Amino acid sequence: MPTRSAPPRPVLWLCAAAAALPGCIEERVPVRPLGQAPTGVAPSPRGIPVAPPSSPAQAQSGAGPALTQGAARVLVRGLGEVAYDGRTLPVVSPDGRHLATQVGAAPPWGVSLGIDAEPAPLSAVRVHTVDRSGVRPAAWSVIPPAGAPQQARGPDPAPAPDEPTRGLSEPGLLLGRGATNQGVLVEQATTTGGRRIGLLSWQTGQVRWVTPEHEHLAHAIPMDEPGTLVAVRRSQSDQPSPVYEVVQVGQDGSMRAVPLPGGAAEEWPLLPVRTGDGAWLGVLSATPPTLDALGRVVEPARLVLVIAGRDASGAWRVARRVPVAGSADPAGAYQALASIDAAPGPDSGARLGLFEPGAGRCAVIDPATGSVTRLPSGSVSVSFAAAGSGDAPGSMLLYTDRGGLRRWDPGAAPVTLSTLPIVTRSRPIGAAQGSTEPAPATGDFRGVLSISPSRQGESLIIGWLGWTE
Repeated sequence: MPTRSAPPRPVLWLCAAAAALPGCIEERVPVRPLGQAPTGVAPSPRGIPVAPPSSPAQAQSGAGPALTQGAARVLVRGLGEVAYDGRTLPVVSPDGRHLATQVGAAPPWGVSLGIDAEPAPLSAVRVHTVDRSGVRPAAWSVIPPAGAPQQARGPDPAPAPDEPTRGLSEPGLLLGRGATNQGVLVEQATTTGGRRIGLLSWQTGQVRWVTPEHEHLAHAIPMDEPGTLVAVRRSQSDQPSPVYEVVQVGQDGSMRAVPLPGGAAEEWPLLPVRTGDGAWLGVLSATPPTLDALGRVVEPARLVLVIAGRDASGAWRVARRVPVAGSADPAGAYQALASIDAAPGPDSGARLGLFEPGAGRCAVIDPATGSVTRLPSGSVSVSFAAAGSGDAPGSMLLYTDRGGLRRWDPGAAPVTLSTLPIVTRSRPIGAAQGSTEPAPATGDFRGVLSISPSRQGESLIIGWLGWTE
């Protein structure tokens, strides 16, 4: 069984040369030591260091000027700035109306990698609403404000506008790797030594726990079937080498194993990812080294992407295995998917993308054929979108490198859409409630939600990036 490696080096250098998007606020969220609140901000009553909620971006009322980048006209609009833990990228709802960040102190690497079930008392999840008027913390609060009695309470539907606990979850929650239009997946260590998965409601902040307390599950993603999740389960035995398996979790919390036949007996599933249309499931897995009769390594351990599709009965069946350049352990898998949307929107189509740490670039896999397209060296994130209103989902391929965000087409030079280090999520963006403002994607403009670091890399700027040709 593969062993735990040292904590991974960060995949994203995205904090290196970022500048604020046009129209973005300039509020800063200082870097702080573990457990210390930002200067001038009182810690929450339960020990979570929280920054005050950011106000919506003071952006132009319309879409703003369109810029010309190569053959494309590009429109950029800033929506707001959000705090995060410096490690975990936000998760966005499929309809693009909600966004969740992990705030507070980043947990130990063993917890982030899904190996350990240690409590994370200084971590929490913050929920934001997103529309064309900006990004702002959700209106509810489940934590009493500073100085209030410490009794339990339900969600407050109308806390004060400057309440620092607006949209903030109870402490000890970790942000999951996907969301539905009802809520975002979260994880939490339990008193029984397990790690459970729940759905935190976008509307109320309440968590509905989906899996039992005694089970150790991590890295869940929602699938196309409503209420269905896929996660990695670790055995709760006393064996020196725990057994890991992929499981499908039903709406009622029932679990059944997703077999991945064809690999080595000790193949270790690490992280799941799926296509935007939900038709294909990918599981980054580690294969053990092959030894000869004398115990010498004949073939080293490998990181592979196991790709499965559904058969006529709806069961998952392995279609192929694709080698990935990276260390065959949780750290390598984390690096490969840290910048990738693990449960993308339907506009993303039927391709899988990942970062290959061992090659220093991204790769795109066609699950139906197993063909692999490797992007230019230095690419660190890849995503897919529909290029135009009449185009197929996933017809546009976007990748990020040190030069910014680029559109890539086979046989053509990449087109630079932005010189900012932007990671994108293929989601729509709606009008503010009660607003008659026209969509910024007017005419032939199409767009994606954008995520980029602030100038100091201490917070994230959320925006909308559109294009036309």
